Amino acid sequence: MEDWLKTAEVMQLCGWTHRGSVTRVARREKWRVQKPHAFHPEYRYHRDDIQAYLQHRQRTALLNEWFTKKRSKRARGLVRDERYDTTCPVCGQYAVYELLTTNDDALAFVKNVEDGKRKTRCINGHEST
Repeated sequence: MEDWLKTAEVMQLCGWTHRGSVTRVARREKWRVQKPHAFHPEYRYHRDDIQAYLQHRQRTALLNEWFTKKRSKRARGLVRDERYDTTCPVCGQYAVYELLTTNDDALAFVKNVEDGKRKTRCINGHEST
């Protein structure tokens, strides 16, 4: 596969219907862009930048499900920190570790982390305790 994707391909990957969404996110996220010229008449975006963006978006969605469940504030913007990434112990798919929210007991949370008993949430809906 190519390292560069056309605008239409990026729209399809991200589930967008407007080209302006691609341009807006590309500027905000500082994606690498190939300008149009005679050989390629439209803009092209680097695959690694798009995959990183989709990973941040997925991580944020999983964490926001937890925040909503705990009646806490949702994450503002994208969660870019990869320290929360892990694999699901049930199915082996992508999962995230639980974050400490303002409603949690901080000492109990730290004790669970030290004991290796961190909760995870998977993209398939599995939760471990």
